[in-house]
Amino acid sequence: MIRPQYTQAWSFSEGLAAIQREEGTGFIDKTGAVVIPLRYHKVYAFFEGVAQVKKEDKWGMIDRSGKELLAPKYNRIEPFAKGLLRVQADEKWGIVDRRGRTVAKTQYDQIRHFVEGLAVVRRLGLAGLLDTAGREILPCVYSNLYPSGYRIYTTEQNGRFGLYAQPLPALDEK
Repeated sequence: MIRPQYTQAWSFSEGLAAIQREEGTGFIDKTGAVVIPLRYHKVYAFFEGVAQVKKEDKWGMIDRSGKELLAPKYNRIEPFAKGLLRVQADEKWGIVDRRGRTVAKTQYDQIRHFVEGLAVVRRLGLAGLLDTAGREILPCVYSNLYPSGYRIYTTEQNGRFGLYAQPLPALDEK
């Protein structure tokens, strides 16, 4: 049993529990030992080996050892798709992976969820397509862009409509 000594304590997740005292929030292990110091204002439970942490008014991400994978510099961090996180800094959105590596710079006004490996993005009011590697498959030049079938997107530009068909992946010919 861990004796009552915290102003708040949360459930264990992946072997660690968030705890809070007046000086901040951190994590303990199942023996009650503080393994990540109480230096954050807010934390979320660990999921897939990482936790979101807040210092001052910015969010970052740490691993189970307490190493900062993403320095707290984002307004928001949201789970996104297949190990990717959507991040917001200075009102712009980007994508990072769970190791803290930038996949897409924080330059978009909006990033929608991936559908068949592509996400509709908006920059300066215009839409484009981004793949999971952060490449702009279609530049942000369309007034509207939306999925309209399996690997097919309808585009709108200057009142005219078109279609973009995402190429099928090559079959392995071994």
